[in-house]
Formats: sequence, C-alpha cells, structure tokens
Amino acid sequence: MTACKIVLLAIALLVAVEGNGKSEETAPVESTPPPFVASFVRSHCLSCHGSDAQEGDFDARPLLRDVIRSEETASSWRRVLEQVATGNMPPAEAPRPDLADVGRIVQVVRGELRASRNGRELGFPDKGNLLPHGVLFGKEPTNLAAATQARVWRISPHQYAALLSTLNGIRYKPVEAGTGTSLSKIRSLVAPLPLRGGEGLQDYSDLYQVDAAHTDQLLLNASVVARHILSGEGDKRLAQTLVPLSESKEKLSDKQIVLAVDAVSLTILDREPTDVERTRYSGFFRQSMNRFGNRAGLEDLLAAVLMSPQAVFRVELGEGSPDEQGRVRLTQHEEANAIAFALTDRPPGAQVRKLLQRGRFNSREYLEQLLTENTEENDRVLRFFREFFGYGGAPEVFKDEELLPPTMRNYLVSDTDHLVLRILERDQDVLKELLTTNESFVFVSSLRSNRFRELQTKGVSHPFDDKYRVNEAYNLAAEDWTVEQPLTLPKEHRAGILTQPSWLIAHSTNDGNHAIHRGKWIRERLLGGAIPDTPITVDAQLPNEPHSTLREKMRVTRESYCWQCHQRMDPLGLPFEMFDHWGRQRTEELGRPVDSAGAILVAPETGLEGPVDNAIELVHRLGRSEHVEQVFVRHAFRYWMGRNEEPHDAPTLQAAWKAYREHGGSMRALLRSLLTSDSFVYRTPQKSTPSHPDKD
Repeated sequence: MTACKIVLLAIALLVAVEGNGKSEETAPVESTPPPFVASFVRSHCLSCHGSDAQEGDFDARPLLRDVIRSEETASSWRRVLEQVATGNMPPAEAPRPDLADVGRIVQVVRGELRASRNGRELGFPDKGNLLPHGVLFGKEPTNLAAATQARVWRISPHQYAALLSTLNGIRYKPVEAGTGTSLSKIRSLVAPLPLRGGEGLQDYSDLYQVDAAHTDQLLLNASVVARHILSGEGDKRLAQTLVPLSESKEKLSDKQIVLAVDAVSLTILDREPTDVERTRYSGFFRQSMNRFGNRAGLEDLLAAVLMSPQAVFRVELGEGSPDEQGRVRLTQHEEANAIAFALTDRPPGAQVRKLLQRGRFNSREYLEQLLTENTEENDRVLRFFREFFGYGGAPEVFKDEELLPPTMRNYLVSDTDHLVLRILERDQDVLKELLTTNESFVFVSSLRSNRFRELQTKGVSHPFDDKYRVNEAYNLAAEDWTVEQPLTLPKEHRAGILTQPSWLIAHSTNDGNHAIHRGKWIRERLLGGAIPDTPITVDAQLPNEPHSTLREKMRVTRESYCWQCHQRMDPLGLPFEMFDHWGRQRTEELGRPVDSAGAILVAPETGLEGPVDNAIELVHRLGRSEHVEQVFVRHAFRYWMGRNEEPHDAPTLQAAWKAYREHGGSMRALLRSLLTSDSFVYRTPQKSTPSHPDKD
C-alpha cells in the first residue's frame, strides 16, 4: 500500500474542497465597538462598573474603546455576554434593557468574538441559550432571511461505521442501549472519528477536525477494507467488479480503469464521480498499477476514495446564482445527502441515485418516505432523544456493582429507548407524553432472551432473580411484571422520562443524588435558561456530612454570592429527592421523611413560576407549557442543523413550533418543517476568520 501517496492525495483533495468554499476576503478587525454597543454599555454597565464604582472588580470602561483587539478585552466581553444573556445583569433593581436591544447586543458581540477567534466556544451546543428566547419567539414578526453558512462537516462515527459495514458486507446496526458505535464485527478496524462525549448534543458541524492521529487510523482502516474487498469478501457487488480486474494478468485498459473508478465511487460516495474526480482517480490508479500491479493499484484506489474529503466530510456548499440575500441552495445531491443523514446514518442509496441522475428527485417526497418508515430505522431520531435527555449516560456513572451492575443500567436505558419509540410511533403530544406519561417498559430486553423463555417453560412468569433486579428500580414487585408491555406505574410515583431510573441514574453521583445537576438540566433543556460557568475562585463542594440529607448539605448554596445562580437550579432539582440515586421512589432519607418541595424561580417570561410539592407536579407543569415546547424546538433545531440558532433563524423556529402544535404535538410535523426550511436548504458563503493582532 503506497501510504504516502494516499495521504498526499487526501491533502490535495481537501485543499480542493476547501477552495470551493466561496470564502470572502479576510476583513480587517474593527478596533472600536459599533455605536450601538457603546451606547448599550453607557446605558446599562457604567453606573456599576465605571469610574465611580466597579462592582465585582469589573471595569466596563475599556469596552468603550475595544471590542476584540486584546484577549483581555475579549474575555471581558464574553463575561458581559454571559451576564446579559442569563439575566444576571443589569441587577434586578436597575432598569431592564429592551429585549430587542439585548438580542442585538448578543448578536453583535458574539459575531465579533467568533470572527476574532476569541469566541469559538460560543458555537458549541451548551452555549446556544446565550441567545435570549424572546429574540427568536418574540411577538413581532421578523423578515430576516434564514440560511446556514457553507460548510464541510465531518461525518459522525455512526456514519463512518455504517459505511464500513456496507463495504464489509455487514448489516449496520447502532449499538443498543448506548450512543457509541462498534466496529468490533469488522476485523482489524478501529473507530477513528470520536465524538466529544459527555452531556448534550454531540454532532456539530464546527466541533471536529481531522488531525494526524485520525488520518493515520483512517488510512489503516482503508488498507484493511481494500484488502478485504479484493479477497472476494465484503460488498459482493463491488467485489464482483474489482476481483476479476485484480486477478487479470494484463494491464487494465482505460475502459476497465474507468469501470473500477466508477464502481468504487458509487459504493463509497453513493454517486458517480464527477469528470474531474474520474480523471484524477483514473490517473492515480494508472500510475500505481503501472508501478505495483493491478491488485496494488486497486487497493490504492479504494483507499484513496475512502480517504477523500467527500467520504470523510459532508460537503454542503450549494451552487448557482445567489439570491437577493446572498444565499445559494444546496445541490440536489447535497440536499439528498442532508436529508438522509438527518434521519439515518446511511446515504440515500441506489433508488434516490437513479432519480438524481434522471433529474426526477423530489426532496419533499424523499423526506416523507423516510419520515413514514419504521421509526426504529431512523437512527438519528432516537439518538436525538438520548442526547437531549441524557439518559443514555446511565451506564457510565460509577455505582456499587453489587447494587447496580452496568448490565442492569443498560437494560434501564433500553427500557427508556422503547418508551421513546412508542411515543414517537403514536406521534401525538410527543413532548408532553415524554414528560408526563406513567407508562413504562420494564426489563423489555428480557422478552427476547433465551434465558427468560427457558424460565417460562419451568412456570416462572418473570425474569428477575438476585442477578437481574431491574424491577426494583421501578418499585415493582416481581409478580406484578408481565410480558404485555408497557406497564402502567402509579401516577403519583412516575411521570415521564425525568422519573425513569435511567434518567435519574444518569443525573446522579456515584453514591447519591445530584439536585444541582438535575436542576441545571431543567433550566437549560426545558426552560431555555443559561447558567454561568462556576468561577475558578469558588470551591464547588458540598460539606462532607454523612448524617445530613442532601437538602441540608445544600445550605451552602443559599449564601448570597452562590444563590444568584443556584436559585435557578436548586429548587428545580430538589423535587427529585423523592427518588434515590438509582431511581427508586422513596419516602425516607436517613430515617427522616423526604422533603421533595421545590419551585420554579426567576422565570417570569415563562408563566411557570411558583412552588411545587414534588417532581410529579413539576414535570406536569412543564409538560403543559408552550414555552417549554419552544425551547424543545430550539434543541431540535440545533441537533438537525448541526449548529446553534441565530436571530435570522427565527422564522424557521416559529414555523417548526407552529407545525408541531397544529398537528397535535407531532414530531414528524416538526421534522418536516425543519428539514424543508430555508435554514436547512440554503447556504451563505463561509467568511474567512479575520487575522488577530495578538495571534498572527
């Protein structure tokens, strides 16, 4: 295998793709803030952070002179952006800025910071809420034109595994009860394109690059796959074309070379090569074949296409004449790929390829076809709910294995997966049902096990024993379990995914509950709020008091300095004290009655403020809220667009929420709206990052 050539080819192809990004010339950095920004600082910041006072040791005067010139000033602007967007500043007793002005300041400052390389993290999923909700769902209509910047988006490990499964003749199936992707069935292969891991949405277009280590593993995998196919194994159709060519004693003709190039491109790229690609790959193949023989040349060809940017990245540049807003539409092939990868891990396939070749492809018909297929085939839909709720992380939380073995936690995740799929299949009031249903699958994985069928032949009607105690996590007696699933659990004990053992475990510590973390999750994922990062000067530890309840230990968060943020989280998480740290409903803690009272505080724009007695009351209140629905739509937008929402996406978001409500809380209607929106199908040129005086 001529590895050096393939790497050089991959680099050359990547440069070629990036050269088509239609980027603009580098713009000079504006050293002084726009007049509107300076006016905002004078009106809302200087009274507390000016010459007469500098509360919190913060001086806002430099912000009048510089937006992004120095890293120190950029850090100050990031702090302002966070405090304004979270509502912590200006303080409650000070005049509040107009919401439109807040949205404008956030947009301007965030844009300046990201353009100067000082705010890349502002494009990460956990920073999406820094754009105030009212900017996107305000009452006044907006005439902004929605679009996404042209981009080259690295494929996910799921998509990569699906591709290699196809090449190796193995049916692709995502790993059950987890968001990881396994290549273990494909010999000698290692997954080289990891996601960031942790909480929240994973697959964002600007989160990942392909570095030297990734390239090395991609090349090793490409070599293995190429040899595998030319040994007559793997994808049968491709092997039928290539194996006879590799075994030929004669040098291949130009016609045979083109035949090989087209077959490899159709299988790996799911399309015929362009004329430029066909010429380039044919020349590379011919050169390698002349030096090393037919088989080695074919191995190099296979590896070269597998290493190409078109195989490792999703190219979304669009083409054609820009409209009056400077937007171009995705090509039909790009749009077909975008729809396929929005809902599955696989490209469109031969049927769509034929329609594209004949000019008869209809994106709406194709989308409808995918949306009406079996929900279980739409890998990325279920993955969204795993990542949004985070319940798939339950097996990763270390627990006493005698009390809660990892296999048991996998079963709990599978139970929640099945609950999500059932609600999606019915497709009515999806979010409300996810938050409030007292239906639950319990150890549903056992229904497919040989072990349970053997127990049934012995007259045992349930699968539970000392090793498999899944029923205990649901407070369910073994004799009350049935094969008719889902089960209906007591409505005073269970309501939706936030009371599923998988979610409660995923949002717990090794040996206890985590009310702060749970409250933060609700604030960000359901209320659309933002919580500032913990200052490095704060010792974020609860006292080590084994004989105190969690609520008693959390008294330290009520100190004035801490409570400013903790009032937004703690009262939302404490209602879940009605459960222990592996999901069992309880009435006592340390021999004392459990106090599960809480409240929704500091959320005047939601109409949800007020006390709650427990988690059941809390989730039912959230499940009825239009505001919560809108926040859910924002997260769906981020997942399916692969980026955070911007002010110009307001029409897309409002239309998606309207479609969801008008169709009775239909997830399919929401997706139909998002995946046909201007934000999804239009691209604007990717601006080059301006140079920065401190980083040149």
